[in-house]
Parts: sequence; C-alpha cells; structure tokens
Amino acid sequence: MSGRYPIHTGLQHGIIHPGEPWGLPLDETIIPQVLKEYNYSTHAVGKWHLGMHKWSYTPAQRGFDDFFGYYLGSQNYDTHIRGGGYDLRSDYWDENGKFVDNVRYDLKGQYSTELYTQRMVDLISSKKAKTNPFFIYMAYQNVHAPHMVPQRYIDQYSTHIKDKQEQTFAAMVSAMDEGIGNITAALETAGLADNTIIVFSSDNGANVGCVGHVTASNYPYRGGKRSIYEGGIRSPSFVWARGRLAPASSDAMIHVTDWLPTFWGLASLQGELKPNNPITTKPLDGFNQWSVISENKPAERTEILLNIDPYPLPCGHKVPNYGIRWKEWKLILGSGGPPSGWFPAPAAMEEDRTCSKPVEGYVELYNI
Repeated sequence: MSGRYPIHTGLQHGIIHPGEPWGLPLDETIIPQVLKEYNYSTHAVGKWHLGMHKWSYTPAQRGFDDFFGYYLGSQNYDTHIRGGGYDLRSDYWDENGKFVDNVRYDLKGQYSTELYTQRMVDLISSKKAKTNPFFIYMAYQNVHAPHMVPQRYIDQYSTHIKDKQEQTFAAMVSAMDEGIGNITAALETAGLADNTIIVFSSDNGANVGCVGHVTASNYPYRGGKRSIYEGGIRSPSFVWARGRLAPASSDAMIHVTDWLPTFWGLASLQGELKPNNPITTKPLDGFNQWSVISENKPAERTEILLNIDPYPLPCGHKVPNYGIRWKEWKLILGSGGPPSGWFPAPAAMEEDRTCSKPVEGYVELYNI
C-alpha cells in the first residue's frame, strides 16, 4: 500500500492482533490517496488488516471512497467473528460528507467469499455509466485459515482427493476461482474489460509451518509463510491488460512495494488526468515496473530487502531474522525460518508427511 518496506513503517514484526493499538502510520501516503489526486474513484473490498484502533486508521478514512469487508484477519468465514467481536462492515461517506460505519449483522451466516464477489460485481456494474477511472483493491479471505467453504465446493473433490482437509483447501481455491471468474465476466458485461488492468498477487508462500496438518506446498522452494526462504517470499502473480500486454513471463525482480509507483506512473500517463494537488510521499522503496511488465525491459530494481526483525516471532523465527537479495545473491543472518525445510508436493507425500529440517546456521549465503 505504501510503496515502502515494512522496516520503514514499523510493520516488520508479526501481525496486528485483536485489540492491539497500532497500524500503518497515518503519515504514510498509500495507493488510493495517490490515485484520488488523479480523479480516480477508489474502493476496497475484503481484508484490511492495517489498523483499526482509531477510525483514522480504517480504509474509508485513508483514501478509499468506501469499504466492504473486515478490519482484522483470520475471522470465521460464516459468522464473521474474530477475537470475540463481529467484523463485517460497509463503510462510506454519505451525501452530507459524514462518515458511516454500517456493521453488517444482516449478513451473518453468509460465506464471505461470495459476499465479496457480489460487492465487486455491483461496483463494476455501477461503473458502466461513469467516465472517471476507478481503482478497486480486492483482498479475498481465501485461502487463509480457518479453512471453511460451502459443501457444494467440497463435493467437486470428494472422489479423487482422499484427505478431508485437502478437499476443503482445494474447494476454497475453487470458490475463489469462481469469484474471480464472476468478476471478470462483470467487466465484460459492463464493457470495461478492454480498458481495465487486473493485477493478481498473493502476500506470501503457502503456510506449511505452525499448522497441525499441511495442505499446501511451496516445493521445490524451501520454507513457507513466516520464513524468508524462497518458499515464504515467492508468490504467484500475474498482470492482465487486454490489448496492452502480450502473453509472456518475466523473471525480473518485482516486489510488493513496486505497485504504488507503478500505479502512480500509469495514472500520470493518461494525458487528460492531472494531479489535483502536489503528491508527497516519504522516500519510496518501490520502482515503477510498468516497462518491465509491458515491454520486457530490464528492471531498475537489483535488490530486495526481505526483512530486518531482531525479535522472536511466535510460530516463526526464534533468533534475529535479517535477509536481503542482491542480484543473484541472497544473504540471511540469524534465522531464515521456521519453517525451514522442504515440504514436497502432496502427491509425493501420501505416506510420509515429515520434511527435512536442515541445521540453521547464523549466516547463509546463496546464489539463487
């Protein structure tokens, strides 16, 4: 959101738990605030998890015109309860400029993935008659724990996946996939598909540590969520823009901090759009990667700071955790995990679900 590394925003250590009074600092400029200056309408759907102890930390007060979703993480998909509290809301500004927080108790019992998809479809349909550009940040809850999904999705896997928990995980992927299909269909129906850029990304590798039963795999990469090994930091991503991007793949270094400057650059390319006010940010760690993505030009980025965290993390590293990538070299000081082993693909683990656990050294240097 900010275009800056977590160490520069104070978010490098773990997550925001229920009741904790902190979040992304208010003096950070984030993507919707930049795009609002170019007359974009901005909307957020799904997971926020960047602060909620004061209203000023919530999405509709940080550049988004409205928000439908939940402030925290790991909530129940049906009851929408997390940490003993109900967390599903529609936030917006009314016609008098008053902020409205509408807690959606009426949606209790409805699967969140389907609710978020429907909100996306409604938003897209409303854009058909509009002329100003729009930005929608959509963060599905799937496939984060707790693993929950309607039975009709599980039934698709009842014959060829034996393990019940793996059935549920696969079904959650299908539920999300169906939702994405409905969103893209809505863009086609509204006549907006040819003028829309879609970015699909994830925040980390599969969760293969600190879980009772492993249902995912990052193989052949090592480690997983909460580690700074490749299995923890690599995630699937693609950019789709009909008529603007030819089918291709890239091995360029692209980091989540790159999206703010990339979207900013795209907005500024539209000649009729000019910023309403001077846009100021703190020094950015990200780069505008559009020429890398669209023209396969060499990336300006040559390094990625993976993290600097000197404190132990529950379900994570127990000693200081530092990591950096520079060109083909990767340096880890302290501990890169856990998880630290290789978790083979599920098909290769029918009988044995243990993993190798290499000895963790204080200094690790790899040519990757």
